[in-house]
Amino acid sequence: MTTSGRTMTEKDGSLLDGLRELLARQLALVRQGQLAAAVALFDETDRCVRALAADRGPETPQLREPWRTVEQLYRELSLALAAQQAEVAAALAALRGRRKLLAAYGASPA
Repeated sequence: MTTSGRTMTEKDGSLLDGLRELLARQLALVRQGQLAAAVALFDETDRCVRALAADRGPETPQLREPWRTVEQLYRELSLALAAQQAEVAAALAALRGRRKLLAAYGASPA
């Protein structure tokens, strides 16, 4: 099918499918607290995004819904990462507080 002079190719669909899969895997890993495994997928995700961006033409009706899905997954991943960051920051603040308390009472921190 051609829209605005551009044919939806198998490459477009497979790249979008691959990106959706990568984002979904990263989101699942972040939700499980496996940040290192999620980060390990970032290079692959970045390559897929760059390939799509380089080849992206006008939006076609066939690609509209897959792009919405990718954008939604990206938003969810961003929120999950922000939540993880907040948890880590809170844990670090608690550790610092305990260390100061130990120092105040003359005990050396372990």
